[in-house]
Amino acid sequence: MSRDKSIHSARYARVASIGAGYALAAVIALHSLNPEYDIVARPLSDYAVGRGGWLIATAIFAFAISVLSLARGLSAMRASRAGVVSLYIAGIAYLIASIFPADARPDNTVETFAGVIHFVAGYLSSPALVIAAILLARDSRALAFVLWATLVILVLVNILDWRIGGIGQRIFFAIALVWMMRTARRLAFDSNIA
Repeated sequence: MSRDKSIHSARYARVASIGAGYALAAVIALHSLNPEYDIVARPLSDYAVGRGGWLIATAIFAFAISVLSLARGLSAMRASRAGVVSLYIAGIAYLIASIFPADARPDNTVETFAGVIHFVAGYLSSPALVIAAILLARDSRALAFVLWATLVILVLVNILDWRIGGIGQRIFFAIALVWMMRTARRLAFDSNIA
């Protein structure tokens, strides 16, 4: 691997880490600003209409940039092509979700065009991220499996209409952040990533 690719990959890894860190900090701040929100039942996107609602848009945007930076860095390191493409799909879907706010309604119905776009982007982004994690897994197969299992549970919770989707989404977000930080670290320090 050339020294230039290694330097660029380390830069992409740094951007991915900063974006993921900002997304985490923003979500924590939103929980503090909106303590009345039921984190067990309500999804993260519902913060769009609460105090500091702009923070959720910037958190999703930072998460999208983080995912896209990982994809770019991994593509330069000749990682799994299908995994990188899936990561790009996830990043673009998160980017779209950050631009179009969700319809924050207690019954989770979608009312506006922006809400429909957010809903579709959200349902594309998470599976694409899980597929990427599985295809790119090398030493973190267990973490990729946990990410996949959490997504399956989250989908089941939504299908069965249990009112615990919010906590499921937060668990998925936390596991995704851990996977992204581990992958960024590997990208920054491992010259044999493929």
